[in-house]
Amino acid sequence: DNRVFDVLEPGLNFGRKYTYDGEFKDEWLQPQFFVRLKKQTWFWTGYMWSEERFKNVLVPGIHRLMFEMGTDFTQYVSLNFWTQIGHSVFRPPDVPVLAEEHSYRVTLAIKPTSRLRLDNNYSYQRFDQIEDSPNVIPHDDHKEYNFRTRLTYQFTNRLFVRVIGQYRKASSGNGYLEFDPLISYKINPFTVFFIGSTHDYEDTRIDTAVGSPDFRQTTRTFFVKFQYLFRI
Repeated sequence: DNRVFDVLEPGLNFGRKYTYDGEFKDEWLQPQFFVRLKKQTWFWTGYMWSEERFKNVLVPGIHRLMFEMGTDFTQYVSLNFWTQIGHSVFRPPDVPVLAEEHSYRVTLAIKPTSRLRLDNNYSYQRFDQIEDSPNVIPHDDHKEYNFRTRLTYQFTNRLFVRVIGQYRKASSGNGYLEFDPLISYKINPFTVFFIGSTHDYEDTRIDTAVGSPDFRQTTRTFFVKFQYLFRI
């Protein structure tokens, strides 16, 4: 009886993809390892070697380390962390190139009561072009980050409310805000009524490095949905 580990699971993932016309598309080799501890905490890591064809351009030399961990150490809080570091394919609008990638994602779920839940997600991704890589053409380095929060509250067995807020920004563009409220009401086990809306905002500054954000609404949508499950 092990008092520390619940699961120790090594693995190997490999594959090769072709199009319907027989053209090579992608191949990869990935050893990996998964560990689950007794206290509802787990770890996963893997290392990938790959080459990929994208927009008819073959990008060799892909290799990156991946790591993820999660924990549910209490019934009220759970935490997840993921990262990916190494050489990956950067896909700008024109030609894909090999780039140095640094990506992170942190997810925090807070459940103070059985009815209320708050999920927060922050992600960051950066691609730095590798100058001596094949097919290299001039590109600016790319950075992008995103913060998303999701609040849900179950008033009754029938009435449910959800609100999503999101902010995202890339180094090559302006910042964007999104606000999406939703209400659902279950009339019976087979019938659900939804009403909600979406609201999108854009930072309209010409130079986003100067001054305070100036968000202007770009899209606003309202919708109603009626869902009925037929049993045959």
